[in-house]
Amino acid sequence: MKTQFDYEKLSVYQKSIAFITSLQVIFDSKQISLAVYNQINRASESIVLNLVQGNSMPLSDARLNSLDYSLGSTLECAACIDILKIWEVIPEDYQNTSKQKLFVIANMLIGLRKSVYRRSQINEEYAQYDLNKEQSFFSHEKMQVYRKAIEYVALLKSIYSLNQLTHKDFTSLDKYSLGIVLNIAEGNGRFSSFDHRRFFNMAMSSALKSSAYLDIITARQTLEEQEVQNIKKCLKEIFSILFKLCEYWENISE
Repeated sequence: MKTQFDYEKLSVYQKSIAFITSLQVIFDSKQISLAVYNQINRASESIVLNLVQGNSMPLSDARLNSLDYSLGSTLECAACIDILKIWEVIPEDYQNTSKQKLFVIANMLIGLRKSVYRRSQINEEYAQYDLNKEQSFFSHEKMQVYRKAIEYVALLKSIYSLNQLTHKDFTSLDKYSLGIVLNIAEGNGRFSSFDHRRFFNMAMSSALKSSAYLDIITARQTLEEQEVQNIKKCLKEIFSILFKLCEYWENISE
């Protein structure tokens, strides 16, 4: 295809567009109303749009911010893929293939970000974002709190499958659970202590709202109290870890 703009020549741009194309199979097979569908749609678009915006700017904090947004959206997409796998929307091979694509995009974006400091013009390069020993694609996947958040999503799936939640109740819990997972993933991938704390605080807020909404559901007698307490135990563990992480990054910034 003939290119009209310089950004179209960027390999990371082409790979980001290809990733959006690969998502169509998810939307074609959509069977359940989940917040993650809209989120991965927005996040995948954000990768592309912020990359284009950053590439058009002179070397400045604004360019750096745009690349950070693009990278953050890449991490959000990776977390969305994990959630879609929990809900059995996608098979494991699609999960791994998608995260491999996002892994390459993230490497390129980190390379672009580094080049802002060194060159008058952006040149693409790969950053050192290697697979860890457990063969995870992203560093947030190694975090205990991220794994706990994924566990919480699985718990929500289990109570949803029993048809014990109203549509309104499920929609609210689904939204808050998404906030926990995505903010952990993006917060871990940020570069400043301020951003680490900001996203982890948002994840904590979502955990608290999830817990409070479970109390609301209990008050409506939709779920058994013991069942709710078991789920809230997982939320408490998530909140406690996030609180410690916020304290850590607070001390780092002092």
